[in-house]
Amino acid sequence: VEAHEEKLKHLEENNKSLQAQLSKAMEESYALASKAEALSSSASNVAGNKGDSAAVKAAELEKNKWRDAHEQVLAEREVVARKLQDAETALGAAEAFTERNIKEA
Repeated sequence: VEAHEEKLKHLEENNKSLQAQLSKAMEESYALASKAEALSSSASNVAGNKGDSAAVKAAELEKNKWRDAHEQVLAEREVVARKLQDAETALGAAEAFTERNIKEA
């Protein structure tokens, strides 16, 4: 039973770590999206006001760079979410197994 309790404790710690990673990834994702939108809007306005097509193209490239970074964070968030789901499933199975062993003992 001790080994199962230790495994359960490890799974709970892993679960908390994954939740923290997911939360951080979400915060980064939203921050990047917001920054990308603000930069793109600002650069496009400045470029448009100056009638500078090179500046407009540069603004679009910058916008694409931030969008790509945002998409990467979203993909990482999906990976962490899957790991979190797997950890929660393992935690539930370990808890059920431990409870069965305690009842049988």
